[in-house]
Amino acid sequence: MTGAIQSLEFRLTKGYQEQSKAYADAIRVLESVQDSVVQENGVDEWLADLQAALNQVASVDLAMADDKSVWTESGRVPGEIMRNVLDCLGEQIRRLSGLVEARIAAMTSVRQRLVPEFDSYIQRNRMLHAYEQHGRPS
Repeated sequence: MTGAIQSLEFRLTKGYQEQSKAYADAIRVLESVQDSVVQENGVDEWLADLQAALNQVASVDLAMADDKSVWTESGRVPGEIMRNVLDCLGEQIRRLSGLVEARIAAMTSVRQRLVPEFDSYIQRNRMLHAYEQHGRPS
């Protein structure tokens, strides 16, 4: 049974290492985004890359589901290598979470700055529409 558990731990460790690479990609994407890029180009450029990295994490997690279940049921604790990989994953997830929160705050700030501009644009369009229908005041 020990050989089977070691094999299981090896597979899980490899899976967690794959997830770590995908999280590193996601972190790189968010670290490379500048506020000016968000304002000028929207989010499409970097959001697709972020989504691809997170989809990779989810895909690996799905592939590991059975092994994770068996590991949990075995009651074993991770060995040193697996523990180090899991610690790294935890740090990456915390870092990514902070970057996502910062990106949300930046985008919210942009949106708040745009609301008055949109309101002004809407008001001008209403006035132009009214002038077209009723003529300009004398």
